[in-house]
Amino acid sequence: MGSRLLRAWRRRSGPGAKDAGLTMVAVLASFTIMMTVLLGGVAYLASSTKYSRYDQDNDLALAAAQSGLSDLLSRVRADDDYLSNVATTASDSDGYCGIRATGGPEGDYFASDCGWGSSTDVGWQGFGELVGGEFRQHFHYVVTDYDAASRSAEVVSTGRSGDVVRSLAARMAKDNPAMYLYLTDYEMSDPSDWAVYPDGWYPVSDVCGAGWPDSDTKKVVGYRWEWAQKLAANPAFIAPPARIWYVEPFAQYCRQEPFGPGDLLKGRVHSNDTMLSTGTATFIGPFTTANPKCDERVEGDPSTYKYCVESKQEAHPLAYSQMLYAGGVWPAEAPARSEVLDIPKVPDKAAIGNKGCQYQGATRIIFNGDGTMTVWSNYGLDEPNAGCGSLSELASSTGARVNVPSVIYVKTVDKPLMTTAMKKRIPSGGLDGELPLGTYQATDENPPTDASDEYTIEISMDRPDKLGGGGNVWVEGKTQGRTTIFADASIIVTGDLITEDKEKDLLGLMATGSVEVYNPGLKVYTAKADAATGDLIWFSDPFYNHWMEPQGIAVFDATTKPWPKDYNGDGYDMAIHAAIIAGNGSFRVQNSNKTQAETTGRYLNVYGSISQNFRGVTGLSLTNLGIPGQSAGYQNDYEYNQTLMKRQPPLFPYIGNGKWWVPWEEKVEPHDATKLPIP
Repeated sequence: MGSRLLRAWRRRSGPGAKDAGLTMVAVLASFTIMMTVLLGGVAYLASSTKYSRYDQDNDLALAAAQSGLSDLLSRVRADDDYLSNVATTASDSDGYCGIRATGGPEGDYFASDCGWGSSTDVGWQGFGELVGGEFRQHFHYVVTDYDAASRSAEVVSTGRSGDVVRSLAARMAKDNPAMYLYLTDYEMSDPSDWAVYPDGWYPVSDVCGAGWPDSDTKKVVGYRWEWAQKLAANPAFIAPPARIWYVEPFAQYCRQEPFGPGDLLKGRVHSNDTMLSTGTATFIGPFTTANPKCDERVEGDPSTYKYCVESKQEAHPLAYSQMLYAGGVWPAEAPARSEVLDIPKVPDKAAIGNKGCQYQGATRIIFNGDGTMTVWSNYGLDEPNAGCGSLSELASSTGARVNVPSVIYVKTVDKPLMTTAMKKRIPSGGLDGELPLGTYQATDENPPTDASDEYTIEISMDRPDKLGGGGNVWVEGKTQGRTTIFADASIIVTGDLITEDKEKDLLGLMATGSVEVYNPGLKVYTAKADAATGDLIWFSDPFYNHWMEPQGIAVFDATTKPWPKDYNGDGYDMAIHAAIIAGNGSFRVQNSNKTQAETTGRYLNVYGSISQNFRGVTGLSLTNLGIPGQSAGYQNDYEYNQTLMKRQPPLFPYIGNGKWWVPWEEKVEPHDATKLPIP
């Protein structure tokens, strides 16, 4: 028995038995590995399903946030005053306070109107997929800031899908001038520009307004394409002659200055009229006109773009114009037709109220680059404003140094309150001891006493729109933050006007009249015997023509006291970082036909936006003056500031028939309150 067991054990423990044991171990190991892989695969599939669900919820949460923006956008489009009337509709279930998507502790701009506080539950609007009788997707939004004057709101919309929460910050606004690089109502030259239309030569309103369709008056201004329509319908309609179309040297026609070689506009451009271009002006970005003929252009065929923009060289309103459409910040786009836009003309004084610092009469401001400004205003504050300078400081030679407010308003003095001095020209140095230039003093209002008497005065200051009591402001320097300057009359930029941070700081310039780039020339008055009485009187040749050498004009010596002032080290180039509105006037350069030889070819660099009633002249070729190849004034280098899509300067107005839209949005971290379970 024992031997049989021994033999059996020996048989099992031999070489073959050893291999079989290893095989069994291998089988067991393989089985273990297979089970591990199988279990791992199951775990991976479960994890993959989880992550797939998360990715899906992430996308759905962002889509829900977009739906929140769309919901509010549909409400403001349906009712232009939806957000302006929140207080009066607080108890309305369809008003902002009553809808399901609003309410919460996040500090909504309208929290006090709606009665929300730190303990208010977050309001969610459900939509989309139903799970167990409940919506899986929800959205919630808050208005974090609202400017009724601009019809502009800053919004945070939060979307939720399951437990995933995502938020979008956005700006929702009506179209406004700050959303365009260049926006013009009439392309004719500004009738108030003394460098274009000489005083006493002819009534500008008669020439530039004569003969418009369906008008019995000579003082109705219209678009050139309207006149072209009239002519197309009735070829015999030539009353008056075609003086509204194009200009020629020395002819008494209505003027219109074209964009020319070297001019660069990078941004959204629109004109209600028909723009002129000559040479190869470069437009990078959307280009629209209200000219109905532009509907006939064929995209991709530049020869048909003549229906949207005209050439000065041709005598017909449908002439071809050379335009270079180039790539760059924006892709090349063909010109297109758009509706006539209701461009705002004047500041909304009701919206300004008593905000910021408010001065009256001629005022000069220098931004100091440190958050302060120095102000001179001989006629002081309209009403004493705390922190805006005392009357004695404002009238002193050193001025008042104050913090830059969000709103600066320079008013025209009410007529009953005007003193004799306010109704007269400002003496040389009368603003701050330096400006205006020249030698004119108040005593020169009296007749000369000697045949050798004379005085000089800036051309721009020898006009009724620049009298002492007018709401004009002269401004230059470097500023910070968000500020808007309003002027009842005009704004004159006397030097580089730049922001500390071009992508963060925003400056608005809004004038009822014009926004002018300072380019001083001195007008000479001499003593002359009156032909009738023999008494000495002051005389200056009134003839001053855009196209001809002005009589009695002395160009200011820019080498001894350079103007405009240089703040950014670019020499004679001029830089303006601002959103500009020239409500009833134009954005233009003073004395645009006069430039020192050493400053020829300088550039006017605008980083921001330009809106104007009339086409302002900033420079011109001197070929018409017999100086081939030379130019005066500036070449234009305009670039849109994309930050203006995200926000605008305070109290900037909206376009009356503009549309609400979302020009900017970005992802942001959701508020902690929105991460809590829905109650």
